[in-house]
Amino acid sequence: MAKKEVTQSATKKEKIDEKLKTVKNIVVANVDGEVIDRHASANLEFFRALDGVNYETGNVNKNTKSLKVESARYHNEKVAIEAKDIPDAKKAKMIKTSLKSHGGFTAEIEEVAVENANRKIARDPTRRIRTDDLDPANGGQVNHPLNDHVD
Repeated sequence: MAKKEVTQSATKKEKIDEKLKTVKNIVVANVDGEVIDRHASANLEFFRALDGVNYETGNVNKNTKSLKVESARYHNEKVAIEAKDIPDAKKAKMIKTSLKSHGGFTAEIEEVAVENANRKIARDPTRRIRTDDLDPANGGQVNHPLNDHVD
């Protein structure tokens, strides 16, 4: 009779262990899914910086300057400067100045993308936005003299 009790308790222990393992797997899967969602959402910040589209909501902000837009603007300015009938030294200086200006804009865009991605990963609900990207009715101002970003 003692042998029968041992096998029954061993079977009960195996069932309990299996249930605990199932619960553990469910918890791990849910936690992993949440981590994956946060990191995927953070990665979308870099796509938003690239082309100005919020892929989570599908919104396209017409005020937003993206890396694609800034790159095209620099290229067009460079072509226009090269087409002018002015000395080469002056052309080179104008192109260099234009490159620095657009470099500043792209650095702002990148900074916002990195900061917002880090905040999403850290579960911080606040987001950073460039003053250039805000609607003028909401306080947006192109090339704000004091603030490039707002939280």
